[in-house]
Amino acid sequence: MTEPENNAYRHSGLVIAEEVNYWTVFVDAILSLFIVAVFTIVYDYFSGGDNLELLAVRAKQSEFLDAFEKEFAREISDGKITHSINGNIQRLSFGEEILFDLGSDTLKTNGKLTLSRCLNVFSALGNNSELYDQIMVEGHTDSVSIRKFNNLWKSGIRDNWDLSAARSNNVVRYFIGHSRLNPALFSGAAYSWYQWKRGTEPPMSRNRKIEIVLVYSANWKNKPQN
Repeated sequence: MTEPENNAYRHSGLVIAEEVNYWTVFVDAILSLFIVAVFTIVYDYFSGGDNLELLAVRAKQSEFLDAFEKEFAREISDGKITHSINGNIQRLSFGEEILFDLGSDTLKTNGKLTLSRCLNVFSALGNNSELYDQIMVEGHTDSVSIRKFNNLWKSGIRDNWDLSAARSNNVVRYFIGHSRLNPALFSGAAYSWYQWKRGTEPPMSRNRKIEIVLVYSANWKNKPQN
């Protein structure tokens, strides 16, 4: 190899080495920025107390739901019981036929058994009252007049709103009488047909139901133990 060729070869090698070093530095810089960005996002997410509390609530909701789905697998599969979650609120919806006879506010035998099974789910989680801010029972009915049900008129129930209120109150009373949870958590609400559910199924049957609404406490870990 001549001297000029040798110089050119050395020069070419130097350029290649410089390019390799440049790309190595560039890749290292990009990787470092990526790591810093990920760390910042993770830190910002977990450093907020609200986010940590929400994660704790999500974990408890999931734990409850797992136990609930195991206990009521058949009813959920048949569409007689449904459930949903929105933020810290968990809804358990029981079709009318599970708890009450048509036009009746008296819990039937199978209805009491169903509520007892629901309380078993709370027991499986330790009956921890501190988990909840409120456990509300909502009564829903259809718009069909109850005048044909003489037994209701005799008991002082005048319309569907009274019926939905009586049903929710009877569920609350059953829970308070058979649960180890703090009675102060429970309340009843009546909506009659005013939260009408429309869809592909007959809306009347969909609206005759009892919903148990669990309002989870974001600060349950910091609540004083009773």
